[in-house]
Amino acid sequence: MLELLKEKEMQKTFPMLAFVKDLDMTTPLSVEDSETQNPVPAKKVCRNGRGRVTEMQLMTVARGLGRSWRQIGIQALDIPSVRIEHIEEEKTNHVDRVFAMLRYWRNQKREEATAACLHSLLSQKDLEVPSESIDFLLEND
Repeated sequence: MLELLKEKEMQKTFPMLAFVKDLDMTTPLSVEDSETQNPVPAKKVCRNGRGRVTEMQLMTVARGLGRSWRQIGIQALDIPSVRIEHIEEEKTNHVDRVFAMLRYWRNQKREEATAACLHSLLSQKDLEVPSESIDFLLEND
């Protein structure tokens, strides 16, 4: 299917599908397999922090994020909207969706995915993430 969408005529007819040209044919279909994808280029590189953010920390953050989780994923974590939509289709529970998004981010960033980095990204004023939902990320850093 991707080969068909990459053809010049399809790209002309559907210019909004231009991103398809850059998709890897081996891209996994499951959110759980997202570790094998190439990392998404970061807007900000965060190298502070002592280790990768844990799944327990991600779950705690997931419980604290509200309806703006899609905006946070796209704007702060640089997650493609296509991946966000895939997560929405795959997960039915709100917390599970947010957790899957955060795990995807962590898997893409690998060693750069520290608690301090996540806190920094989620602290942007325009995102309006409640500080009580993320301040714990700095406690052991």
